[in-house]
Amino acid sequence: MPSTAIAQLGIDGETREGYLSLEAFIDEVMTLFSQPPTPPEILVNRVAFLRRADPHLPARARALIQIGEVGIAREDHAALERFFDPDFQFHGPAGAELNRLQLWQYFAACRAAFDEFSVIRQMLMSDGHDYIAARTRFSGVFARTFAAQPDAPIQPNGKRLAYSLINISRYTADGRLAEEWAQYDTGTFMDQLTS
Repeated sequence: MPSTAIAQLGIDGETREGYLSLEAFIDEVMTLFSQPPTPPEILVNRVAFLRRADPHLPARARALIQIGEVGIAREDHAALERFFDPDFQFHGPAGAELNRLQLWQYFAACRAAFDEFSVIRQMLMSDGHDYIAARTRFSGVFARTFAAQPDAPIQPNGKRLAYSLINISRYTADGRLAEEWAQYDTGTFMDQLTS
């Protein structure tokens, strides 16, 4: 794992040896936002990902990996309830604002439409307190109608799709996900759905 994959700031505000400073952490997140989308052939066949069993990762990072694999990709409603704060707010591309139920409905639409649906974390960075930034990959085979917007369902094309997004997550004092900002290339995602 690259040294920039996990960054933590010391409790006293000082950078600990082996970790990024807050300024470097912000630079790394901004670099992730400015990267061009990874070509689908690379995403599908040779992408590296973080494992929730990795003992070198902090507990919060392992929980974020697990919720993607189990709660989101496989629909473990109890896990979602434990992970997401009841007042959770999502801030997405093009001004999308969702509460946790609305976001869960989006995940359900993905599970319903995409065979082999997966959600993996490719990179994580933390400020050591309330925030984690992640590069996340969603993928699957578009096998059934995608009805994330019921008034504009998209018919399946049978093709494999993959898209990466950058998430910045804020946690409550008790460790539940309170707020998330996500950005991804919606044009590329729609092109994969409609081609």
